Amino acid sequence: VPVVDIVPTAKKCTQNKKLRSPESEPWWKTALTLSYLKVAAPHHKKLWEDKYNKAREYLSKQIGDAAAEKELLDCADAYVIDNVTKKVEKDHKKTAALPIIQEAASPEKHKEIVSKQKDDGCIELDDSVCKELDAPKEDIITTIRKKIPNKKLQSPEFSSSLETAINLSYLKNAAGKYEDDWKDKYNKA
Repeated sequence: VPVVDIVPTAKKCTQNKKLRSPESEPWWKTALTLSYLKVAAPHHKKLWEDKYNKAREYLSKQIGDAAAEKELLDCADAYVIDNVTKKVEKDHKKTAALPIIQEAASPEKHKEIVSKQKDDGCIELDDSVCKELDAPKEDIITTIRKKIPNKKLQSPEFSSSLETAINLSYLKNAAGKYEDDWKDKYNKA
């Protein structure tokens, strides 16, 4: 997530006018960075402790209000912890889902997928992949399009590229144990 999006979101935690002011932007960036270091790298504390202390001095001097400084740090901690927790939950769901998808993979399924490959290398999105993902082809492509920042790749003429990418991802993640059977088609795509 870009910093320009993080700071306004983190600011929603407080009603303190000083902390919501435009001048508070560097304070938020500093506080969020400090919170991230505490959460993500506590075992490397010796490497960043001096910078942390200097940054805390900066915040104290700039804000000039111990209560507002504490509120800023508490809000930053809450934002970082909440977002790290969401990422862990998302990663856990993915980790839990992969074995289920891998278990459902079969030689027949991956052969069916690669059989849809055209002469130019693209692979049409197979119904078995859609069924495995429990979503219609159009919904899968629309969802992925929304997540792609590149506007060119979001355009309809790149649908076959998206379908190919979805199939390749499925083969790589779900049918890895059959890689020798589909590797040539994968490389062609």
